[in-house]
Amino acid sequence: MIARLLPCVDSADVDVAEEAFATMAAERDRLTAEIERLAHARDALDEHIEANTRHRHGMSGQNRCGG
Repeated sequence: MIARLLPCVDSADVDVAEEAFATMAAERDRLTAEIERLAHARDALDEHIEANTRHRHGMSGQNRCGG
């Protein structure tokens, strides 16, 4: 993305500036969607960790080999 924006750094062309804006906005939207996806995955993992923690606490005092 940086390489696509470099021509805009020193350009007075309005079309180039508009393209840079659209590129940055699209990249921000992509990152936002990825962050939301990752947060959902993290939340699901947290649920599994909590369930495993409860399970392990319930096993305390039991023989770990099934006895």
